[in-house]
Amino acid sequence: MIAAAVCAAAEIKIPKSPDQWVTDTAGFLSAGAVERINDRLRAYEAESGHQILVYIGKTTGGYPIEEFAVKTFQAWAPGRKGLDDGLILFIMADDRKMRIEVGYGLEEKVTDAQAARIINQVLAPKFQAEARDGGVTAAVDGLLEIIAGKAPPVENAPPPEAAPKTRLTVGQTIALVIGGILFLAFCITHPRFAFGLLRLLFIIASTISLYPEEHYLNGLSLITCATRRPARVRARPAVRDP
Repeated sequence: MIAAAVCAAAEIKIPKSPDQWVTDTAGFLSAGAVERINDRLRAYEAESGHQILVYIGKTTGGYPIEEFAVKTFQAWAPGRKGLDDGLILFIMADDRKMRIEVGYGLEEKVTDAQAARIINQVLAPKFQAEARDGGVTAAVDGLLEIIAGKAPPVENAPPPEAAPKTRLTVGQTIALVIGGILFLAFCITHPRFAFGLLRLLFIIASTISLYPEEHYLNGLSLITCATRRPARVRARPAVRDP
């Protein structure tokens, strides 16, 4: 019984199921923006049937946003019963983390790469520029376009322009060759130093490769999103017209 009590106390606190399409408990958006986005998503659900929600809170309480988002999504079960065609954009203001959780019914339309693009290329730049209302509005617009099939796939985006190639002068080439010979000679005469240097470089490279999916921009942690949840849940409307 003690163990059960400890586990219960450690469970994530799931926010109550929302009665509107936009919930902002952190005061992140202006009242006007909340009303406009809410009206837009209400009208979109009435037209398409897909239920798109925005939840903005302060913190997950120390839990990974991935776990918080999955469990909240399962508890709310947005979308139509049997279709599971809901989507929730989570923004944790104090934690500076964002995530998009997608129901099975929209997985083929909103892929991981497309959802990550909304976070990294739409929300992050807007938030960096202190344009919170514009960021969330643009993210919602982008998600609705993706669902409608109007947004181009991420993989078809034009590649960035390559930086112009620079050629080394004769003097620079000679200097590099001489420097390389001197460094090689030093390593041969000081093998312990060379071994230590290689080990240090290996540790640095390994540390960098451990965190390929998390990026930081002015203190804002951008967590790319996963659309798949551990188990299918029966969907029910999370919000209803008052």
